[in-house]
Amino acid sequence: MGLSLKMKRILSLLSPALSSLYGIGIALTLAFIAPQLGSHGGALHTEILIGIAVFIIFLVQGLQLPTEQMRRGFAAWPVHLFCQVWIFIVFPLIAWGLIQLPEIPLDEAGKIGILYLSILPTTIATNAAFSSRAGGNTAAALISIVLSNLIGALLCPTILAYLLTQKGNMSIRVTPLLLTLTWQLLLPFAIGQILRFKIHPWVEKRKRLLKNTGTVLIFFMVYVAVCNLLGNEKHLPLTNSNLGAIGLTLLLLGIEKFFCWKVIRFQRWPHEFKVAAFYAASQKTLALGLPIATAVYAASSNPSALPPMAIILIPLLVFHIGQLLLGALLIPFLSAMDQTIETRIIE
Repeated sequence: MGLSLKMKRILSLLSPALSSLYGIGIALTLAFIAPQLGSHGGALHTEILIGIAVFIIFLVQGLQLPTEQMRRGFAAWPVHLFCQVWIFIVFPLIAWGLIQLPEIPLDEAGKIGILYLSILPTTIATNAAFSSRAGGNTAAALISIVLSNLIGALLCPTILAYLLTQKGNMSIRVTPLLLTLTWQLLLPFAIGQILRFKIHPWVEKRKRLLKNTGTVLIFFMVYVAVCNLLGNEKHLPLTNSNLGAIGLTLLLLGIEKFFCWKVIRFQRWPHEFKVAAFYAASQKTLALGLPIATAVYAASSNPSALPPMAIILIPLLVFHIGQLLLGALLIPFLSAMDQTIETRIIE
């Protein structure tokens, strides 16, 4: 009976992560069964659908991000500053240090994948959900989420394009890249934000629909990326470098979360702000990472010279799965920690 209750407790904690894990599993399974269908030039014409999917994803992002809430909770500015510094400076430095390890076999594609993962902003839905369930301040978490996603939407495409152009004949055409980013990312995001102010009640009533729409499209992009990697094959190229990228990603997941919490513990913040800062700072977004990579690859002047996008995205997919599981399992530990009044309150 006791074991049964423990299992129910664990499944309850993992519930926010299960749908995402199921979706990724289904996408990978379909790609293995019929990779030719989802490849560019295949029967599904995914080379057209993928652009539409990216547009809709950023439209949904714009509808979902509660920028009107940024006016509230700015009193917790030390939390927001910490999150942005950790997301865009400390995390990339940790990743850069790890890829220097000579013991881990890692080719250039693996290094680019790790670095791309490290510069991405934080998640949206699971971040707020985990923070709320662990006793974190949801408003503070939302503000840090919004700030990091706005910064990341502008910063990440530029850095990924730079990383991809450092080797051989790899090049990114600046004009097509700017046009692609404008109509696929910035334009739909801006439209979504404008519509949010106009139809706010409608958006609030359909949060689940919007979330599910974006999630399904992310799974579709995973499916397409793996199909293009496999071609007519039905197995992933598990090279030493790819295995090294997976192992290094898991190492990065553990190290950065450990040190993130250690640094936060030294801050004399209320416990609710510590929890919000931990989840906001230590997670990375698949929802933004996939469409940005797709847009940057679409602007390449020589796609065949670029490493397969699925290889670049291996660290992001592994980290995403890992943070879902770890983030859910940490909820009871964070919520049970001593929440006595701190001597210093953020005013």
